[in-house]
Amino acid sequence: METTARYGDAGMRKFLIIIFLLTIPWQTRWIFGDTMINGAPSEYGRLFVSLGDLTAAFIAAVWLFGLRKQFRRRRFLENRLRFIFLLPALSVISSLWAPEPLLAIQIGARLFLAYAVIFALKDETLRFRRECYAVFAVALVPSAIIGVWQILVQYVDASTALGIAGQFPLRLGTAVVELNGVRVLRAYGTFSHPNIFGGAMALGIVSALFCSSFLKRSWRRRSLCAVATILTVGLFASVSRAALLTLVVATVAWIFAVRHRADEYRRGRTVVRGIVAGLLVGVALFGNLWTARADMSGRLEKKSVDDRVSEWSLARDIVAEKPFNWIVGVGAGNFVFKSAEIKPGMPVYDYQPTHNVFALLFAEFGLVGLALAFLTIGPIRPIRRIGLIYASLFILMFFDHWLWTQPFGLYATAIFVGLL
Repeated sequence: METTARYGDAGMRKFLIIIFLLTIPWQTRWIFGDTMINGAPSEYGRLFVSLGDLTAAFIAAVWLFGLRKQFRRRRFLENRLRFIFLLPALSVISSLWAPEPLLAIQIGARLFLAYAVIFALKDETLRFRRECYAVFAVALVPSAIIGVWQILVQYVDASTALGIAGQFPLRLGTAVVELNGVRVLRAYGTFSHPNIFGGAMALGIVSALFCSSFLKRSWRRRSLCAVATILTVGLFASVSRAALLTLVVATVAWIFAVRHRADEYRRGRTVVRGIVAGLLVGVALFGNLWTARADMSGRLEKKSVDDRVSEWSLARDIVAEKPFNWIVGVGAGNFVFKSAEIKPGMPVYDYQPTHNVFALLFAEFGLVGLALAFLTIGPIRPIRRIGLIYASLFILMFFDHWLWTQPFGLYATAIFVGLL
C-alpha cells in the first residue's frame, strides 16, 4: 500500500530529490583547504563542499522543517529517527583524537546529510521511490557517454566547472591497462577514478533492472533498455573487475528472485536484453583490454594485488596499535593520515584507504561506529527481489572504498538504503 509523505512540503521535497539524483554524478566542488602528507596535498585530505552536498543540504532543511510537529509533541525520541545524530556525532567527537580533526568534522557533516536523505526518501510514497531508481539510472547516461569518448580518444579533458581532472595515459598515476607494452587509458567518465565510474555504471544498471519489473508501459521499459545498454558499454570502458562482478551477481540475483513472478520477469527481461546488447558492444570494443586485465601475471595487475594486501595489513596494524582503536577507531576520514604516522616517508600517492569499506569503517570508527552504522540503517527487509541491490552494495564495498570515501559513493549508498 502506498503511503503519503508525512512531513513538510512534499512537492518541494520531491523536486529537490530529483535535482539531487540528477546532479550527484557531477563532481563539481569548492575546495577550501588541503591537508598535507610529507609536504604534498593528499586527495583524501581535501576540505570541500560538493554539488551533492549543497542539494543534500536543501533536502535536509526541508525534511527537518517538516519534523517540527514531532519535536513539539515530544515524540521524536520514540522512533528510530533518534539514531540519525549518533554516527555523525561520533564522527565529530572523534576529531578530539584524530590526526586531522577538520576531516572528522567534515565527515560528520556529510554523514548527517546522508542520513537526512535516507529518511527523506523513506517518507515518500512507494511509487515515487520506484521512479527514483529510473531517474538515478538516467542521470548516469551523460557520464557513460563521456567515458566511452574518453577511452576512444585516449585522454580526459580537464574541467574545473564539472570537477573533472585532466588525464593522459603516459602520465604516472593515471589508471591504465598495459596492452602489449602500451599504456591504454581506462575511462573515468565524470568521476575521479575508473573504478568509481564502473561502480556507478553497475549501480545505474541495477537501478534500471529493479525499476523495470514494476513498469507497465512498454515505452518506459524500452527507454530503460536503451539506458541499460549505454551504461553497460560505459561499464566495459571502465575496465573495472569489481563493477563487472557486481553486474553479473545482481543480474543473477534478479533472475532468481523473479523466476516465479511471470509479470515481473516479462517486464524486466526488456532491460536484460539491453544489458546483453551492451555486453556484446563492450566486448567488441574493449575485449582486448579485459583480456589484458584478466592476466594476473602482468606488472600492473601484480601491483594492484600487492597494494591491496598491503592495505589490509596496514588496517590490521592500525586497529591493533592500541585497545582504544578497537572501540572508537582512529577518527573519521583519518585512515590515510594514521597510515602516514605508522609508515612515514612514502610518497603521498602511496597512502590510500584500504579497499574495503567494512575494514575502513572499523579502523576509523571502531566497534562502536560499526554498530551505530547498522543501527541507523535498520533491519534488512526479507524481500527476495531487492537482493540484487544488497548484493551490489556489498560487492562494491568489499572490493573498494569509494562508497565511503567519496561524496558520490556515500550519497549513492544513502539513496539505495532510503529507497528500499
